[in-house]
Amino acid sequence: MPLKAYEGPVESVLVSNDAEILRDLTSVVEATLGRAFRLTKGGLPPKPLWSAINDRLLWQDPESILDDWDEVDQIRFIYALAMQLHLIQTDMDRNIFVGVGADRFFFASPTSRAALLLRAWLEIETWDERCDARNEYGHRYHFGQTFRRDFAMTPPELRQEVIAALEGLEEDVWYRARDLALKLNQQAPSLLIAEGDAPELPPEDAPSEEFERFVDYWLYQAARFGWVNIARKADDSNDLGARVFSVTPLLRRLLSDDPAVVNCADDETWRQNKPFRPGAKGQIVLDREIADPGDEYLLRRIADQDSLPSWDEDKPKFQLTPESLQRSLEQGLNLEKLADRLDERCQKAIPATTRSLLTRHLGEPAPTRIVMGLTAVELPPNDANKERLKAEGYSIIGDVLLVPWDRWEAYARTYGDPEEGFEYPTEEPLAHVHKAAVELVWPVLPMAARDLLEALGLSEDATDAPLTEGIIETLGPDWTPKAVAEALRVLADDNLPAWLSRNLSE
Repeated sequence: MPLKAYEGPVESVLVSNDAEILRDLTSVVEATLGRAFRLTKGGLPPKPLWSAINDRLLWQDPESILDDWDEVDQIRFIYALAMQLHLIQTDMDRNIFVGVGADRFFFASPTSRAALLLRAWLEIETWDERCDARNEYGHRYHFGQTFRRDFAMTPPELRQEVIAALEGLEEDVWYRARDLALKLNQQAPSLLIAEGDAPELPPEDAPSEEFERFVDYWLYQAARFGWVNIARKADDSNDLGARVFSVTPLLRRLLSDDPAVVNCADDETWRQNKPFRPGAKGQIVLDREIADPGDEYLLRRIADQDSLPSWDEDKPKFQLTPESLQRSLEQGLNLEKLADRLDERCQKAIPATTRSLLTRHLGEPAPTRIVMGLTAVELPPNDANKERLKAEGYSIIGDVLLVPWDRWEAYARTYGDPEEGFEYPTEEPLAHVHKAAVELVWPVLPMAARDLLEALGLSEDATDAPLTEGIIETLGPDWTPKAVAEALRVLADDNLPAWLSRNLSE
């Protein structure tokens, strides 16, 4: 059903802005840089990391417009979003580190960054809007009284339905949240029910109270992403039914079918600003009034962590030191993007002393570099797009296309998402190592230690083989018991029999 515009007076207008959520994401990276953190054995973030994130979050509650249950478990949410964007990642030992997506995300243009944010939000599985709200008493609220993981629809399915309900709306036109709730109620009646329950017949005239409450709550979350402005109908004392919203030009661009719209010309005006004022002793002053969030992210990565300025200053000063620059280098900061960003955004030439500090402790970008986070897409033989892809600067090896993470969003919008795929290393073990045998789970995948597997007689056709200390002795000098254990540990997700794992400590 098409939504009708609301033409009456409004009050308490909240103009959406993604600055808050981008600051929160920057804070997650900053917390990770502050000290070493490690997931628990159950795969959960440790409490000290939770506290470090909580200390840095920007908590806002404009009471003139928000209901009590608009509040969200922000720590869980922002952590899940940061993990989905690969701003932070974990290694095989569960150590948390700054991920391959951090530079890609924060150094992207504003609309490209918003597109990455939208894609990540659509795909989050570990956080669910339906059970992370708060009720009027501050307690966790479960929409539909259904608990986490029991819903008939998954979180990504939920979000696709909500976005679909917004498509076609005109920007800068007020609509009633209640009308959107009714549309969603009719479009996806199973949205708030438990798996196995039968949905009620969709209402014809007014949404169910739970759908209305959920949409009111969700619209505030959308405002944090910069997708909708929200307000209240003037002189309306009823909490439910009072909220109105309008979609922003940003959301309209993100939902456009035209791939070129995401990188539209008016999105590049931010590049004209020069927010950095470099000093002679390694200081850089940031003019926040004209800065992009990527500028603040960059300075917080390369500056001294013990003297970071607050977020309240209009023109904060960041101090570069040999130690802070070395740390950023060790933690994988993209030097090419660093050099480009600094030179493009400085109001004046970087003084020789500061330039020397940067060069001495970071060096110059190398002509070649290791790229983490590539996506390999298998193309059909004789694919008609090959020449076009090569002309656009993509690398193609045989029938395999390599897409860097900072170009994935543009690629997917132009050529579409692959029909199926997997992340490598996968979340599931690629092999099982038993007491005296090894078994491949996914033998067709490109695996580490392929030469070891072949030496053991494993292949796509022979997926299991015996494995004993005696067999390891026949593999030759390159495959010591410790080397075999380290290779199989990666494939088996650290689940090795005792006789093999004891070699790791030798």
